[in-house]
Amino acid sequence: MHIGILLSTAIALSGPAVQLKRPAPRLNTSRAFQRALTEKVTANFLDAPLRRGLAGISAKWKVAILLDRRVDPTRKITLSLKETPLKDAIAAIAKSVSARTAIVGNTIYIGPASAVAALDDVIEKRGAEWRNAAKSWPRARRRALIAHPTLHWNDLDRPRDLVKEFAAKFGLTVDGLDKVPHDLWAGATFPACSVSQGLSLLLVQFDLTFRWKPDGSGIEIVPLAAPKK
Repeated sequence: MHIGILLSTAIALSGPAVQLKRPAPRLNTSRAFQRALTEKVTANFLDAPLRRGLAGISAKWKVAILLDRRVDPTRKITLSLKETPLKDAIAAIAKSVSARTAIVGNTIYIGPASAVAALDDVIEKRGAEWRNAAKSWPRARRRALIAHPTLHWNDLDRPRDLVKEFAAKFGLTVDGLDKVPHDLWAGATFPACSVSQGLSLLLVQFDLTFRWKPDGSGIEIVPLAAPKK
């Protein structure tokens, strides 16, 4: 299917600057998400601020897009796309601001090249670690960790709180929250993501990851490059 859209500055700038009570959007997941990534985009961005341009795409195709805190959201996009698959269109936008993309579950992540390179490996390792360790954990603990909840937050929410909130969805305690610097983030949504995907998307923005407590009751936040113990 082909869907064309002209995204001008006026469209990209629509909407309030700050939303403190943003309703959770209904976003595509699973097969619908994968289909959306193949939809064809015809778009003209004329000095559109990056975050607003991405918000327009997210709303039109109902896909989750996460912009890393280290990528300037006010960077202006001047870019023309014709008959370009959505996945490639977002990658082109990212490249225009010296960033890269990664598909993490049902979310399109845009961030520094180093973070993108690390994400897949980190998520796979954290997931494999709990699957191996969980053989000795109670069945209820194992069941809790296979959930795929949605994490949704508003503008000006603190990443420290988001890590704690998301971990709590799996019944996990968090040690080392003080390693997450104080910050105020723009609102975003991770639809239907695993524990390893959600925590990694939050923590990678501070070059952090986590390790499991031996009994599976919680996690400890550690530097991304910390050696495995």
